Amino acid sequence: QNSLEEHCDTFAIEGIIENQFLRVQGYNTPIAASDVSMAVSALVERDSGNSCINNALDALSDVKLLDEGIRLAKHHLVQLHSAASLLIERGGIVRLSHFRYAYITGEMAGISGALGLGRLAAFLMDLHRANGKWSGNKALPLILLLENPSKLSYTLISAHNYSTDSVVAPSKFHTQLALTAESLPTCQMELDGFDGCIVRVEGVTSNGNNRTGNIGQRFVEQLHYIMDAA
Repeated sequence: QNSLEEHCDTFAIEGIIENQFLRVQGYNTPIAASDVSMAVSALVERDSGNSCINNALDALSDVKLLDEGIRLAKHHLVQLHSAASLLIERGGIVRLSHFRYAYITGEMAGISGALGLGRLAAFLMDLHRANGKWSGNKALPLILLLENPSKLSYTLISAHNYSTDSVVAPSKFHTQLALTAESLPTCQMELDGFDGCIVRVEGVTSNGNNRTGNIGQRFVEQLHYIMDAA
């Protein structure tokens, strides 16, 4: 916490420390509830299938698994910050009239799966709200596109709504996003949250043929068209 507060002062970031309950492991070692949550999420993201779910559940009572999850979560955070830095430094976030969007490229290693993509989107939104660049009339939803994660034939799209003063701003964005997903074939919601969601767009048709064209870009264009017509 001391190290975090020191870096917050350097970058003029406030309100990042919050009160929460603790869990005590062997040798009276306290572990914050948020650390347990991050560790379990990291174990879930690590592999596909039931084994990762079982490991994540076992970590709640197994100190070794929990420690492994914490190390993995810290590694994910380093990758997340690196990906965010690359996007910002290279001007990779494009602003349209109704929202912003960006592509997550292969150079941003480690960002994979719905949870990791959603976490990156939330981090970017919070960062730019904190420095005032995405506040007021500059506050727009953010779309992140991750094509072919883990070399699979689909695109994950993370969409986060903007909010101010911890209150989600009134917006039709979520409804328009759902309409866009319904208008495209083989498109479905992976996660549907309060201030953001994950959309999965399949790259393969029902008969097994690969879809032609950039399906992520097609989604962005369709969403912009729907929001423009609203």
